Amino acid sequence: MKRIKSIIFAGLAAIAAISCDREELATFNPVNADAPVLLEYSATEDAISASFSPAVFNMGFNDKVAANHFLVIVSVNDAPVEKALTASAKDGVITVKNSAISKTLMGLGYEEGAKVSFDMVVRASLQTNGDNGKNGYIDSEGRISVKDFEVTIPVAQGNPWENFTEVSTWSVIGDIASAGLTWNGDIVMYTDGSRHVARNVKLTTTDQFKFRNNGGWDENFGGTDESDPFVASTGVEYTAVDKGKNISVAEDGSYDLVLDVDNQTFTVYAAFQTYPGFDQESAWSVIGSIASFEMVWNKDIAMTTDGEWHVAEGVELTPDDQFKFRKDQSWDVNIGAVGDTEPYIAELDTEIEGLEKGKNLAVAEAGTYDLLVNPDAKLFKVVKSLGGKSGLVGEGGGETPPGPTVKGWNIIGLNGDWDNDVLATASGNVWTAFVTAKEATSFKWRKDAGWDENYGGTMVSLGTPFAAVAGGDNIELPSAGFYKVVLDLDKLEITVSDGNVWSLIGDFNSWSGDVDMTLTDGKWVSPVTKISAGGFKIRRNHDWTENVGGVMDALGIPFAAIAGGDNIAIEEENDYVVTYDPEDQTILVEVIGWGVVGTINSWGGSADLAMKEENGMFVRKNVTLTADDEIKVRYRNSWDVNYGGRTDVGFVVEAISGGDNLKPGAGTYDIWLDAEKKALFVMTAGVAPEYWGVVGTINGWGGTPDAVMYHDAEGYFVAKGITLAADDEIKIRKNSDWTDNRGASDAAPDTALAAVAGGDNIKVAAGTYDIYYQSASEKIYVMTAGKTPADAQ
Repeated sequence: MKRIKSIIFAGLAAIAAISCDREELATFNPVNADAPVLLEYSATEDAISASFSPAVFNMGFNDKVAANHFLVIVSVNDAPVEKALTASAKDGVITVKNSAISKTLMGLGYEEGAKVSFDMVVRASLQTNGDNGKNGYIDSEGRISVKDFEVTIPVAQGNPWENFTEVSTWSVIGDIASAGLTWNGDIVMYTDGSRHVARNVKLTTTDQFKFRNNGGWDENFGGTDESDPFVASTGVEYTAVDKGKNISVAEDGSYDLVLDVDNQTFTVYAAFQTYPGFDQESAWSVIGSIASFEMVWNKDIAMTTDGEWHVAEGVELTPDDQFKFRKDQSWDVNIGAVGDTEPYIAELDTEIEGLEKGKNLAVAEAGTYDLLVNPDAKLFKVVKSLGGKSGLVGEGGGETPPGPTVKGWNIIGLNGDWDNDVLATASGNVWTAFVTAKEATSFKWRKDAGWDENYGGTMVSLGTPFAAVAGGDNIELPSAGFYKVVLDLDKLEITVSDGNVWSLIGDFNSWSGDVDMTLTDGKWVSPVTKISAGGFKIRRNHDWTENVGGVMDALGIPFAAIAGGDNIAIEEENDYVVTYDPEDQTILVEVIGWGVVGTINSWGGSADLAMKEENGMFVRKNVTLTADDEIKVRYRNSWDVNYGGRTDVGFVVEAISGGDNLKPGAGTYDIWLDAEKKALFVMTAGVAPEYWGVVGTINGWGGTPDAVMYHDAEGYFVAKGITLAADDEIKIRKNSDWTDNRGASDAAPDTALAAVAGGDNIKVAAGTYDIYYQSASEKIYVMTAGKTPADAQ
C-alpha cells in the first residue's frame, strides 16, 4: 500500500556567512552560518531520502567540529511541532524510514491508519539530534512537504532462518567497516545442518568479503572471476568458487549472507528483520543467568533498536532463569523491575514499569521469548518470540565487550575453577581475599590473571605464615569452610586463617559482589560506598546464614540490628559509610559528603540533610524553612569543614569557611554548593542557580574554571584580586558558557564601561583588579584592587 501520495519539494537558497573576530562569536548566531541546501529527494514504500549540501558554521569556536544534520518534523496538519526523527545522514544524503515516521506520529497521538500531512526540514547543529538544536541550530530554508502519509505499525514476518540454530564452522571474513574488520576477524554464521547464514550484516559498496571454514584459508569461497570484486545482486543464487574473488554488494544496506557448501552456491538477501525498523545496533543488552546461553551473569545478549525500543530476539528461558537489561555491557546503567519481589515474574505482552537498578526479571513458563526495553520511558516488555534470533554480543550483534580487566594479585583454582580468579584487595603490598571452599580444595596466587608470576607453597596450619614460593606447589585447604587468605609481597609470606568478615550487599550491587567491611575498635566499618535508592543488608562471610537488617529512622542515628531483619532502606543515591556494632547490635548509616545543618535539625541533633551531586555541584532540594530558621552547609556531619556567608536568595555568594548562618526567611528552597569555586546559592525551589564569571587568557579561555563573581550587598557581581598581565584579555560570561557573555570597548581601569553582549575582549594595563558587573545598568568596572564602582571616574 502506498503510504505517501505526494511529496512537494521547495527550492532553497543558502544564507551567506558573515565573518567576525573570535571574541564576537561567543554565542551561536545563525547569521554566521551557511544553511544546509536541499537538492533533490526520493520516496519509496520504505523510506524518504533527501540529498543536501551540508551546513558550514563560522562561529569562531568549535570550528573543527563537523555539523550534525538531522530531519525534524516542524508541522503536522498545519500545526507547528518540533520532533527530531531517527534518521541516517551519509555523504550528503539523509534517509528516514517510514516506520520511524509512523512511530513519531503515533507518539503525537495519531492512530494506525490515520492520513497525516507534515513538513520536514534538514536541521544542522553542533549538537546531536537528541538535543533538538536547543544549543544553536540552523534549518534549511525550504521544506519537504509530505501529503497523506498513512501511519502504519510494522508487521512481523515469518523468520526464514528460524531453524538455523547451531553455530557453524563457516564464517564471513572481509574488509567490513560496520564490523570493524580489515580481514582480521570473522562474523559468525549459523547452520540448519545444510546451509549457513550470517544475519543482518551491514555492508557498503566499498566493503568486500568471502566465506571460510574453521577460521582458516584452506577452505574459502568467493565469486567468479568475471570481476574483482564480484558484485552480487540480492536474491540471486551464485556459484561459490573455491578460493574465488572477493564479493561486494551493489548498494549500501543490511544483508543476510547465505552459503550452501554442498551445492557450492551463495546468495545475498536483503536482511530479514522480525521487527522492521529495528536496524540499529543497540548499546543495550540482556544479561542474566540463562541456561540456554550458558550465561551466569557473565555474558550479554545483543539487542537492536529503532531508536526508542530495544529488542533481544529468540531468547530461550526457563522459570529458573533470571535477567535484566543494561547499557554498554556495564552495571553503571541497568533496568529491572519495580517492587520488593525478586525475581519479578513478567506478564507477557504487557508494557511494565521498569526501575533503574531494579529487581531481576523472570518468566512463568519455559519458552522462547523476545525481550524489549524502552530506557527513556523506563518500560520493558516480554513477548512470545516472533521467530528472530539474537546472538551474544560479539556473535552476530554488537561489539565484543572487553572482559573484566583482572589486575593485581588474585586467587585461582578454588573449588577446581582454574579459569576465573577470585579477586583480592590490596593495602600496600599486602593482598587479602576471603574465599569459600565447598570441600577440600587447592589454589594459588597469580598476577594479572596470567601465569608469568604466581605463588604457591605448603601450609603447615591455619593462622601460621608460610613461604610464598614462585611457581610453587598448589596450596591445599583441608576442608570446606570460609577462609581469609593473605599474600604479603614484602615478606613473601602467605597466611591462611579462619575467615570472619561482615559485608554489604543489596540493590546497589544487584545482590552480588559483597563490599567487605573492616573491623575497627570492635566495630565493622564499610569503605565509602555509593549506595543507590533501594535496600541492602549486612551479612557474615558472604553467606546468608548470618545476616542483619533493620528499620532506619534517620541517617546518622544508630538503629537496632535485627537478625534476618528487613532490608535497610535507602531513599536516594549517595556516598555512605555503614557501621555495624556486633556488641550493641546497632547499625549506623552516614552520608559521606556535604549536608545542610541548622535549626531544622537542632544543629546536628539529627542527621544533616544530605546533598546530592548534580551538574558538578552539590544540592539539597525542597528545604522548607520558617522565618526564624538558620542554616549552613558542612562536610560529613562535622564542623571541621563548614560554610556560611551572606544571605542573598536567588544569587551566588561566597562560601566562607565558618561564615555567618544563612537566614533566607520562610519558604521552600534548593541549597546549592560549588565546593571547588566556593560558591553558595539559596534558590527558590525549582529555580536553577546562575552565576557570572571572569574568563580569558588568564584561564585559557575556559581551560580552567572561570573566576566566580559573587553578588554583593550593593547589587554588583564581583570577582576580586584578578591579576592581569599586559597582554591579558578578559570577558565575563554566565554559567561558564558562551551563550550569554559580555565584553566592552575602549577599556580603561577605574571607569564605568558599557557592557556589550558578545562584545570586544577587555584589555587593560597590567595590575591586580576587582572586576564588577551590574546587570541592571549593563556596566562593567575594572577597578584597581580595593576600589569599588563608587570610586569610578
